[in-house]
Amino acid sequence: MNYRLLSIADAELAEAASWYETQATGLGREFLDEFEAVLDRIMRFPEAWTRIGARHRRCLFRRDSRMPCFTRTRGQRLEWLG
Repeated sequence: MNYRLLSIADAELAEAASWYETQATGLGREFLDEFEAVLDRIMRFPEAWTRIGARHRRCLFRRDSRMPCFTRTRGQRLEWLG
């Protein structure tokens, strides 16, 4: 299975990482590491997450539950919606 990060989601991810980095040195990197961990969990278990619509699911970051991660399965590809 592979994934595609939509351009708006990519921009939001970069903006969030920059904001965290302004809060404390290294925090932006930790945020991106958490993103990669969430992505790994989704890729391993794409059907395990809370259904929030007909084709959408949500997997929350462990460190910051305010950062929902929305995915949509399309065949063998996940689309990261932001």
